[in-house]
Amino acid sequence: MTKCLCGCGEEVKKGNKYINGHNRRGKNKDNDEGYKRVSEKLTGRTKENDEGYRKRAETLKKRYESDDIIIWNKGLTKETSEGVQQQSEKLTGRTKENHEGVRRGAEKRRGRTKETDEGVRRMAETLRKKEPTPAMIEGHKRAANKTRGRTKQNDEGRRRQAEKISGENHPLYGVHKFGEDSPHYGKPHSEESKMKIRESNKANWQDSEFVKRIIDSWNIKPNKPEKFIESLLNQLLPGEYKYNDGWFTIQRKIPDFVNTNGQKKIIEFNGDHWHTEKESKQRAALFKSLGYDTLFIWEHEMTDVFKVANKILKFHGLPIMKGTYIQVR
Repeated sequence: MTKCLCGCGEEVKKGNKYINGHNRRGKNKDNDEGYKRVSEKLTGRTKENDEGYRKRAETLKKRYESDDIIIWNKGLTKETSEGVQQQSEKLTGRTKENHEGVRRGAEKRRGRTKETDEGVRRMAETLRKKEPTPAMIEGHKRAANKTRGRTKQNDEGRRRQAEKISGENHPLYGVHKFGEDSPHYGKPHSEESKMKIRESNKANWQDSEFVKRIIDSWNIKPNKPEKFIESLLNQLLPGEYKYNDGWFTIQRKIPDFVNTNGQKKIIEFNGDHWHTEKESKQRAALFKSLGYDTLFIWEHEMTDVFKVANKILKFHGLPIMKGTYIQVR
């Protein structure tokens, strides 16, 4: 067995001379050989007589005296820094409208919706097929147990909030009463009240200003597939159809494309994820009751432009096209 060379008498691991930390035992600046060598090497060396210091000083002196080099952090400002000036000139006048990068990004995203965005569609399909994990089920159970039986009357948080503002002047409704103190507590609408509400809603939707405000708030804009269909209609049936951004409603429903040449025909675009066959049949039946024929173009059909074009022509009783290719501008 090998003993530690520090003289402690303990054994060391095979291949080692010292126990960890024992190699410095008893050493100090006076008896450490390494310290002695470094001290002898540096004795008498100063900034004036050290060759390394002298060379470094000469190099820096030449650099500082050169007109081509900026001494950083010494009087450097936005006005005097060439790099900052160039960046400022580069960005001057750049806005969202004229910035090429922002413009390309906007064109790339324009018209993207939940129906047309491939990433959203794939995520929706993944979540639809995904089985709930035990952790998810357990979380739902805990949430259900936590809220079971909670109502406005027995929820402590709601009760405190009600006590806090009960009787105070509510900014919208005046003196607001809660729970059993409310005059309407536990009382459904009477038939007379229901009739008044129906008549009021009916009168509102017959008011063009009211309808315009409602539709403007919806901010209806054509998405990418609807723009594609609009372009296709303009080529197949020029001047026949107009995109409906709210100028035409049928019982509060806004069809996508309406014939403006005297025919009571409607064309609708349906996204596969957000619409169902049952919903479409109900919508078509409503329009039919008012004399309108409806054609539905589904998202999965948009992969075959020629098929969509012939579907539109057939809907209008026109001869279908022969061929396999059509170009849409």
